Amino acid sequence: MRNALDSLERVQGPGTRERLGASVSKRLSPLITNERLRATAPLDVMSVEEAEDVLFAIDGILGHGAGTSMEDIAFDVVSRAIADGVASVSTGDLAGTMLRLQNLLESPFVDVNVLFEINRSAEGFTLAVGVSGRPRATRLLRHYATGAIRAAARFAREFGVSEPRLSGESVGDRARISVVVRDDLADGTPPPTSQPRTKAAARSSGAAPKLSAEVERILGSRGESGPPPRTPSSYPPRVAVGRPGRPQ
Repeated sequence: MRNALDSLERVQGPGTRERLGASVSKRLSPLITNERLRATAPLDVMSVEEAEDVLFAIDGILGHGAGTSMEDIAFDVVSRAIADGVASVSTGDLAGTMLRLQNLLESPFVDVNVLFEINRSAEGFTLAVGVSGRPRATRLLRHYATGAIRAAARFAREFGVSEPRLSGESVGDRARISVVVRDDLADGTPPPTSQPRTKAAARSSGAAPKLSAEVERILGSRGESGPPPRTPSSYPPRVAVGRPGRPQ
């Protein structure tokens, strides 16, 4: 919680913590005061219910309930962790980088079962996250993971590659984030191929038996009565596509 509030101070500017303390309910305000946070030890914990209430209240004030404040926190925390060498990246492999960041996403939870699964696909990957039995915490974790992916992409993607497209949904205590890295595959457009030439080759191979028979007929007629006059009607329609002059 202290890291989250420190991050909001960096993202939103000085005085953010005081403004939040004056805006949240009287029940939650004591949980985010400077005095309370300064008195906490690194290993101190708070209940999941209290953390949910505080973070949802903060997001309602700063993110209008859309989860953007959690994404901003994650983007700042993960970016600083990578820049400081606490976390590492795999250049050109965003999914692999997220696997390296798994501990960073799970560490805030104590004595709670956290789901973290990555499944690769042709266009990118999907990340499944969740907090067992905690739908509200799962929603917060989904937004946090979204911000973490954006931060990781900033460091891991190759030069000239566009930012990934993200979409997510939560159902109960499970959430799923789809990450599209390859737009050319995601929109149904196949990669460049030689398909037109393949089709032409298919027509050529299909016409070859007819062409060979026609060539044999022409050569046979030439042996009997000499070459026929060169008129358009003397040639079949597909002669230009095949390879005349070599009977089979």
